[in-house]
Amino acid sequence: MRPAAIVPGFGRLVDVFLAIPEAAMADYWRRAGVADHAAFVRAGTMHDFSYWGGGIGIITASVFLVLTWSRLVRRRRQQEKPRSFAAA
Repeated sequence: MRPAAIVPGFGRLVDVFLAIPEAAMADYWRRAGVADHAAFVRAGTMHDFSYWGGGIGIITASVFLVLTWSRLVRRRRQQEKPRSFAAA
């Protein structure tokens, strides 16, 4: 698992622990038979925000790959020597 998915997931989990009181969790949807409503909401929000982290990771990796590719192409073009047609 990559940090890009882990950091937002754990960040949201800490946010839920600290910022959302258990009284406010009454409005969250839950399945019937869930014994620990607070734990269910915390796990659900961590799960949802890990998808955000994955999306951020995909975007970051895509930008990195495009920049690396463009630098490689630029470096190859600079290393090419101009060909002389007189020697042919």
